[in-house]
Amino acid sequence: MIKSDEHLFFMSIIDYDINETQVKALQNVMSAFTYRLKESTDEHYEQLHEDSKNDPDSVLFRFGIDPKELYLDQASNFDELSKYVKNPP
Repeated sequence: MIKSDEHLFFMSIIDYDINETQVKALQNVMSAFTYRLKESTDEHYEQLHEDSKNDPDSVLFRFGIDPKELYLDQASNFDELSKYVKNPP
C-alpha cells in the first residue's frame, strides 16, 4: 500500500489514471525544468540532459513536444508547465 501523504506524486498518478508513457513524459518535463533552475551541476548531470535534449527516441515526441524546447536558457514557470500538462500540443 502506498502511503498517500508520503507519495503525493504516485497518488496523483493513480487518481488520474495516467499511463506509463504519460508518467515518463511528465518526469522528463519536470527533470528539464529542474535542470533549468539549477545554477551549478556536475558533469554527469549536464551530460544526462544533453543526451535527453538530443534523444531522437524521446517519449516527448509522442506528445508533440520537442525536447529542445524544454531546455531554454531561462527559468521555467507555471504557465510553461501548464502548456505541457493541461493543453498538450
